[in-house]
Amino acid sequence: MASISFSREPAVWIAVIKAAVYMGTLFGLKVTPVQLAGIITFCETLGAVVQRQVSFAPVNKDGLPLEAVKYVGTPLEAVKK
Repeated sequence: MASISFSREPAVWIAVIKAAVYMGTLFGLKVTPVQLAGIITFCETLGAVVQRQVSFAPVNKDGLPLEAVKYVGTPLEAVKK
């Protein structure tokens, strides 16, 4: 089984944290609905920030999109010259 790191899979860790918080409330953790929403929102925001750091469009040294990225979604006939 491959290891899962927070920097590579923040969505998985967010789901684990959310499940732990929900299970905690199910088994007696005393939080109000507003506090629960705040905890979940904070976790999702943190995950979004981390995900943004590890997800980016590939660019060359000049900051321009790589050739393959320019043609994503373009029909093959239009790509051929």
